[in-house]
Amino acid sequence: MNTAKIFNLSEAHIGLSNVFIQIKDKRTPHGNFFFRLDKLECVSMISNSGLTVLLEVADGYLDPSVTYEQFMSFIIQVFEDISDSDNSIKIYELIADDKTVREIPSRTIKTKAPNGWVS
Repeated sequence: MNTAKIFNLSEAHIGLSNVFIQIKDKRTPHGNFFFRLDKLECVSMISNSGLTVLLEVADGYLDPSVTYEQFMSFIIQVFEDISDSDNSIKIYELIADDKTVREIPSRTIKTKAPNGWVS
């Protein structure tokens, strides 16, 4: 059975307002974002194929060109680091480039196989 990992940030005396997230898209300036971690309210998926992440930050929405899976892996690493550290200001950077962003076609796209079957 899988268990959840609990990050006890209140006992670590960590001020999330001292933690900043920078998402840097080397492919386009549209994908560059910088925000305080305590302003992150919701993480969800935006694209029809369920790959692209949608972030709700301070009553606004950000749609960086990273997958939901990549962002969640990154943010868990951030929480692991800050739960064991002091209250100093920290900036964590997530870089999106051609190596980190995978182009996967939407699951709703129908393609015809050479044998005539549609998948």
